[in-house]
Amino acid sequence: TTFLFLSQNTGGVLPTILSRAELIALATSGAEEPYQQHQLLQLALAACYKKEVKAAQIEAILQKDCPDSQTSALLIDELIQQLSQEEHFQPQVTLLYQLRTTPPAPGSSKLFWRTVFMKLGLL
Repeated sequence: TTFLFLSQNTGGVLPTILSRAELIALATSGAEEPYQQHQLLQLALAACYKKEVKAAQIEAILQKDCPDSQTSALLIDELIQQLSQEEHFQPQVTLLYQLRTTPPAPGSSKLFWRTVFMKLGLL
């Protein structure tokens, strides 16, 4: 039996379901959403792929363009989705699911993102 669930945001899906699911992104209009181009997402992906990312780069983005709590949740969802496509990123994906269950409260996005990068071993 195969179940197909559609959601624009995985934040409302139970972690037990997410841990057993295969995430597949569906293009809506052919154009990337603005959050998919966010520099934090790009740096996190680059660091996961073992490209050099400096803490100063992360801090500069957090000071200049720190996403709000809703955008942070979308960025984490996108990061999970992209890393889920490769099996060797399973530990990072599991960690991101755990972090996603407690998204940042309004005004605490900088701390949330520092925690994301630290837990991923990127800071």
